[in-house]
Amino acid sequence: MTSKRPNATAQELLAEWRVAERMGNTARSAAEVAGLAVDTADVARDAAGQAELAVAEVAAAVDRAKEASDLASTAAAEASTAAQLIYAEASDDKARTREVVREAEADEADAAGAFRDAQARGFSKSDG
Repeated sequence: MTSKRPNATAQELLAEWRVAERMGNTARSAAEVAGLAVDTADVARDAAGQAELAVAEVAAAVDRAKEASDLASTAAAEASTAAQLIYAEASDDKARTREVVREAEADEADAAGAFRDAQARGFSKSDG
């Protein structure tokens, strides 16, 4: 910066120099702040990119969890159906077993009755 007045005094030139020096310091400070702002914006951009990747990964994990939940729900429904079928078959087996026990008890009673009748008659001669 040159003096606007060609015949400026030393005091005026010194004052202009000081003003110019302050303006230079202010400009350098502003440039430093602008550089820091650019650095901050760059870090913020990187952070936003990382956040975007994290959100995408979380979304994928949620999708996988939903698929796993659906599979577990299907498996539970199939297990319930299988349990109902097993229960029905077991109930039928229990009923059939009761019938077999009744028949065995009836056969046992008939055999005991036949033995007692034969005993009362003195058994047949071929028994020895």
